[in-house]
Amino acid sequence: MNLCERLEDLLPLHAVGDTSVEEGLQVEEHVAICPACRADMALYARMVGAARNELAPEARAQASRKAALSAWRPAAAAALLVACLATGIVVGRWSARHEPLSSTLRPGVSMDGVRPAVPLSIFSPVARERLSRVARAENAR
Repeated sequence: MNLCERLEDLLPLHAVGDTSVEEGLQVEEHVAICPACRADMALYARMVGAARNELAPEARAQASRKAALSAWRPAAAAALLVACLATGIVVGRWSARHEPLSSTLRPGVSMDGVRPAVPLSIFSPVARERLSRVARAENAR
């Protein structure tokens, strides 16, 4: 097997830059002295160049999409932060105007007749029974 036959598989790999440094040097040295392999290498180089030119518009489009998304991320984070702060301010002002029910009760005062904040009908019958037992036990104290 001569050198041309041994390097036949390395020529296309070298054209795309997928050879080791040692293999690349071997290919370059041989291509410098062998006209047939030089012609094959030129053909592979043109094919790789054409393929890269075909793929370049798609790669540019993908890069521009990534850049557009990364440009919006800080703005979206800032908008979320403003929304959270505004919600906190609104809730804080509302709760400052409305006194909590527990602070209006004196120790030992029953809450009979006071409607719960959450309707008991949303709980299962077992959970309603347990909640009623807890409420009775609290009122018994």
